[in-house]
Amino acid sequence: MSIATRLALMFSLLSLVPLAVSGTLAYLRFYEGQKQAAYRSLNTLAANKHARFEQWIDDNVRSIRELARRPAVRTFTQNIIEFDRAGFRQDYFANWLRDNHLVPMTVADRDMREVFLVDAASGKKLASSDSRRVGQFVTGHEYFQRGRSGTWVQPLHYPLTLDDVSMTAATPVQGSSGEVIAVLGAHLDLDIISAIFQQGFENSPSLDSYLVNRFNSLVTRVRFSEEDASTRAVHTTGIDRCLTGEDGEDAYVDYHGVPVLGSFRWLDRWEMCLVVEVNATEAMGQATRLRTFVIILFFGVAFVVASLIGFVSRQVSRPIIEVVEATEKIGRGNLDVCLPDRGDGEIGRLFDGLNRMTENLGRLTASRDELDREIAEKELAARSLEESERRMNILMSNLPGMAYRCYNEPDWRMVFVSEGCKTLTGYDPADLIENAKTSYQELIHPGDRNRIWKSVQEAVAADRHYEAEYRIRTAKGSWRWVWEKGRSVSPKGQTPEILEGFIHDITERRRLARELQQAQKMELLGQVTGGVAHDFNNLLGVILGYSGLARANVPATDERLSRYLGHITHAGERAREIVSQMLAFSRGEHSDDEVIDVKARVLEEIGMIRSSLPASILIDIDLEDPIPAIELQTAQLNQVLMNLCINARDAMNGKGKIGIQLRYLRDVSAECMSTRQQFRGEYVELAVSDTGTGLPPEHTDRIFDPFFTTKPAGKGSGLGLAVVDGIVRGHGGHIVVESEPGEGTRFRLFFPIASNPVVDKGGEEQTTGDPVDGGGRRLLIVDDEETLAGYIAEYLESYNFRTETYASSDNALDAFSSDPGRFDLLITDQTMPGLSGLELAQRIRTIRPGFPIILCTGFSELVNAEIAKKQDIGFLVKPVDPDKLLRQLTQSLS
Repeated sequence: MSIATRLALMFSLLSLVPLAVSGTLAYLRFYEGQKQAAYRSLNTLAANKHARFEQWIDDNVRSIRELARRPAVRTFTQNIIEFDRAGFRQDYFANWLRDNHLVPMTVADRDMREVFLVDAASGKKLASSDSRRVGQFVTGHEYFQRGRSGTWVQPLHYPLTLDDVSMTAATPVQGSSGEVIAVLGAHLDLDIISAIFQQGFENSPSLDSYLVNRFNSLVTRVRFSEEDASTRAVHTTGIDRCLTGEDGEDAYVDYHGVPVLGSFRWLDRWEMCLVVEVNATEAMGQATRLRTFVIILFFGVAFVVASLIGFVSRQVSRPIIEVVEATEKIGRGNLDVCLPDRGDGEIGRLFDGLNRMTENLGRLTASRDELDREIAEKELAARSLEESERRMNILMSNLPGMAYRCYNEPDWRMVFVSEGCKTLTGYDPADLIENAKTSYQELIHPGDRNRIWKSVQEAVAADRHYEAEYRIRTAKGSWRWVWEKGRSVSPKGQTPEILEGFIHDITERRRLARELQQAQKMELLGQVTGGVAHDFNNLLGVILGYSGLARANVPATDERLSRYLGHITHAGERAREIVSQMLAFSRGEHSDDEVIDVKARVLEEIGMIRSSLPASILIDIDLEDPIPAIELQTAQLNQVLMNLCINARDAMNGKGKIGIQLRYLRDVSAECMSTRQQFRGEYVELAVSDTGTGLPPEHTDRIFDPFFTTKPAGKGSGLGLAVVDGIVRGHGGHIVVESEPGEGTRFRLFFPIASNPVVDKGGEEQTTGDPVDGGGRRLLIVDDEETLAGYIAEYLESYNFRTETYASSDNALDAFSSDPGRFDLLITDQTMPGLSGLELAQRIRTIRPGFPIILCTGFSELVNAEIAKKQDIGFLVKPVDPDKLLRQLTQSLS
């Protein structure tokens, strides 16, 4: 906006706004005064119309009252009533009274539409100025009821046809004795009322006055409508307020849509509203003319002011425009601008100052260009530094670990920590810097702190890198293994020294290394176990087989020998289960689980374990009730309890107390010692504790490793806790170890609740049903363990089978080849010198397809039940159970 425009606006505001405000205020004051004067005039007219209306009613009342008192009227009325009651015609008297007294009242005053005489007793019209109405009964009209008691004027009365709306005045007519004999009434002419209300308005083109009843209907005619008054309903603001009983004035739109000023008052006696209205334009004419004058005056003054302002602003703004143009040129870099001399006035001094400023700007521009070059060089260096810092920060944030700078102090006070701190420790970098919430020393495992301090100090003294592996505690309380490497970066002699380095999480690497080591040991264990399983199962087969034969042949009277043989058989069966579990453990497998009543089974196992402990060791049993069922094999439960109790016995050197506790925990949270993972949930806890020497901290991480043992040579194999760990983990469980040197050790085993809580009842193995009769069929039995083959042959011969046994698979094949039809079934071991059992079976079936075969094995990587089933070969695991052998024989021969 230009200076000239601004000056014009400023002077316009200073001159025209006060004029506009004062003119508007004057108009508003005059307008309000004229409106109040109009209201006062309307109120005066309304009061006059009200008084004239009341006077008109009073005049009519006096007229009928004077008529009722005339002696002739009273006498003739008495005669009419007597004749009427006597049944005679009274036409003479009624006509005389009508012509001489009643009709003259309607002609003389013209305010009465009908004058009539009513019998006070019967309510019958005896005489009337309108002879057509003689004989009518008016007993139901209020004017008749009240007219017998005294003079009374009935307000508006509306008949059903609405064609005879009227106000009625009534007064009693007394007889000669003073009693009321009749009622003299007069229906007042409403047209007279309309004339009264319109009287005096000839000089005003818009004044109007009328009456409205309580039903919003016009009672009198209105000046500006030709409709019948009685049929016109009126709803205006003034009338609506008046019908609530309010007197006042207001501006509103009248009954024919014209804005008016109105005065209204409620006539409570007559239940009507009296309204006086005048057109708003007529009433406020002077105010309208004043408003027009003010507007014309304002625009006239505005024109004069605008002309003056234009002249003055041009004189003032011309030099300012020159200055503006000069400064714009200077702003575009043209420093050769020179303004003309304007003398010694303010404008002249301004021009001179601007010229001097232009000269100084020329000198400053040269200096600025030199400074810009220097700033550009520094900004380039700063951007390079920021880019380097950005790259370093990105590198630090992406490193899988934590970079740090700290003081060489016992609490390792941090100066800088990278963002990797959050991932590694769970703490924000700000929590460790200057030990804001915790020191790094507090995160290091207490068992590692002295070792780390010593290692760092030795490296700093030798001016070399330090490197160490140790444990730290995270914000959540778990422990992590870390690898750290760093060195001192302070000049010699500076204290405190500054260390810089990097810390990397190696928890997963150590876990993988431990699992690799575990897998290697398990592989070795599998090789060792598999190597001895075959021979061991053969021996168990001989022991179980011949002990079974012995029990079958021992006399019933020799209970002692029978009991001894039973113990041998039971021990052999337990040994068979243990070998089976060892094989499964070494291969990372486990057999089908049972849903067991763990409390009952623990009590059974404690009874067996007690015999393995010296009398100097007490067993403290604490078993809760009830305990939910878990999924576990009884043999595995025996292995777990036996291994833990034997370890406890050895840790106490044969004297102390073993605690066995069984609890149901609905919500437990802890860290598994075996997997180093947090677990939480619903578990059955089996705990075994001792009062022995406890475990050193350095051994707690290795106790579940196969072949690791703290016992003297020859006292332990190092497999006990490895087996326990394998069983517990194989069933989705966890182990927590609590131990303090000199305080004893407590192993807490957590087993998940069985998904199907129905406990397996167990029972005897299914027998063959009907007695087996071999029928003299010949069986070919092949096993490199001749004793075992002899037992099987002797056992089956007792069931009427004929047998031939061979210790060599090659010899057996030769015998079969010489006479294939001589044999009915082959029973062969799998692992033998020469041909294996599976190879022998295949050779025989090439000679005699479909030949029945049963394959027995103590351990083999080459064959299992599934492989045998695919080749339609019966499969039994050594040591062979006699009943299972008979069932398989029956099935294969069928």
